[in-house]
Amino acid sequence: MSKYKVGFLVNSNANAFSTTAEVIDLVNDYGYSEEEAKEIIEDENKLDDLFKEWLWETIETGYKVLKTDEETEEWKGLND
Repeated sequence: MSKYKVGFLVNSNANAFSTTAEVIDLVNDYGYSEEEAKEIIEDENKLDDLFKEWLWETIETGYKVLKTDEETEEWKGLND
């Protein structure tokens, strides 16, 4: 393991099992060179960009315009 590790976390607070946390070694897991990994860790914007990439790969999201009552009821049922 390299010394360039970050922890990423997402929690919807929906229940006790809704947290996803991951330790990522920027060199070994993501293939960055040590120089690149150091730059990412030292630059909040680069780290934020990397987190956003991880986030969108980790969680499922979506949206839909609901045009009928049936679509609305189906959408409400996604929480069950």
